[in-house]
Amino acid sequence: MILVTGAAGKSGNAVVKALAAKRAQVRAFIRNPSHAGPLLALGAAEVSFGSFEDARALAQAAAGAQAIYHICPNVSRDEVAYARAVAAAARTQGVKRFVYHSVLHPQIEAMPHHWQKMRVEEMLFVAGFDLTVLPTCKISSARGTASFAMACSDFPIRRRRG
Repeated sequence: MILVTGAAGKSGNAVVKALAAKRAQVRAFIRNPSHAGPLLALGAAEVSFGSFEDARALAQAAAGAQAIYHICPNVSRDEVAYARAVAAAARTQGVKRFVYHSVLHPQIEAMPHHWQKMRVEEMLFVAGFDLTVLPTCKISSARGTASFAMACSDFPIRRRRG
């Protein structure tokens, strides 16, 4: 089972759909129950409800998962706190594999949401997980905007084994 946090957003939907297409068992973690049906239709095997502020809900969502793909709400001021909470739930439930949905160039201090993602990366690098940090992005051209999965397939992945 792979737990996907932030599963109700555009990126979360794409991750759930891509994992389900590879026949992975996916548990979607969402706040709003109205998103459950569409996520199940995308291929999620299970849906878990709660918020990043609810340690019990996060621990229940992480129970039995072999991996967590963590997506924070877009441009959140609480990025670091949310990542700490998800990492704590992972440790509590013995989840060793952690994938963090970051950004390309998180070191840009002038962009506070990027800077927060760098703080999360630093925290996760020393947390002891089998960690992958995906520097997600969008690429726009005259033909349109590529999805993060396609656009970032050629970018390096920052990875560290725990």
